[in-house]
Amino acid sequence: VAERAGLARAATAVMVSKAFVYGLLGRDTDSLDILFKAHQRYVELGDTRSARSTMSAIGNAYTHDRASREDLLKALSYHQQSIPPDAEKNNRHELAAVYFNMGVVYQRLKDIPKAKLHVQKSITLYRSLNDPIGEAFGNYRLGALAGESGKWTEALSYLDRALPDLTKAGDATMVFNVQRVRAKAFAHLERRRDSLEALAKADTIRSRIDSSWMEMTYLSGAAEVYAKLGDFDKAYRNQVLLREAEQRSVTETREKD
Repeated sequence: VAERAGLARAATAVMVSKAFVYGLLGRDTDSLDILFKAHQRYVELGDTRSARSTMSAIGNAYTHDRASREDLLKALSYHQQSIPPDAEKNNRHELAAVYFNMGVVYQRLKDIPKAKLHVQKSITLYRSLNDPIGEAFGNYRLGALAGESGKWTEALSYLDRALPDLTKAGDATMVFNVQRVRAKAFAHLERRRDSLEALAKADTIRSRIDSSWMEMTYLSGAAEVYAKLGDFDKAYRNQVLLREAEQRSVTETREKD
C-alpha cells in the first residue's frame, strides 16, 4: 500500500519491520536480505539517521542463535558503524539500544566483562531518559549474564526487577525470556515449585507464538531445568523434541537459502 501511494520512507520502514519478524521466525537469510535493501533505500533517500538505525538492525540479524564468531564480529562492526558522532548529545535513545545490542554480541562471544559493561552503559542512558522499558531490557540481560556466571541469586534479583515493566508493556517475547531464565535460576537454587511455575508461564507464551526460535529456546531451557530438578525422563523428552525442531529448522533454512 505504501509503495502504491509513493510513500518511500513508510514502505522502507515496513521492510525493516518485516525483517524483524523474519528474525523471530528464524529466517535469518531473509531478514538480512531485506535489511540490506532497506539500508540502501534510506541512503538513496538521504535519510542518514534511518540508514544508521538499519545498520544496527543488520548487526542484530547477524547475532542469531547459530551465528559463527565471524558473524558476531560482523555484528559488532555494524553496531559500531551505526553510532553517529553526536550520539551522546542528540541520539541517546538510539545509543542506549546500540549499547544493549553490543552487550548481547559480547555475551555470545563469551566476553562477559565487556557484555556487562555495555549493558550497564545502556541502563544508565535509559534511566537518564526515564525509559523503564529500556531499563527492564537491561536488567533482563544482566540477569542472564549473572546466570551464565553461576550467580543465580543475583540473576533472580535482576530478572524480578525487569518482569513487572515488561509485563505491563505487553512484551510477550521478553516476558518469555525472563520466565525461561527464572525457571533455570530457581532450578539451580533447588526451588522446584517456583522453577516449574516459571517454566509453565514461559510455555504458555511459547504456545501462542509461531516462532521456531522460541520453540527451540524453550525446549533447550526445559531440558536443562528438568535435568537439574532430577526429572530425567522429561529432560530426555524435551531434548528429543529440541533435536527434531533443530533438524526442521536446518532443513527449512537450507531450502530457503
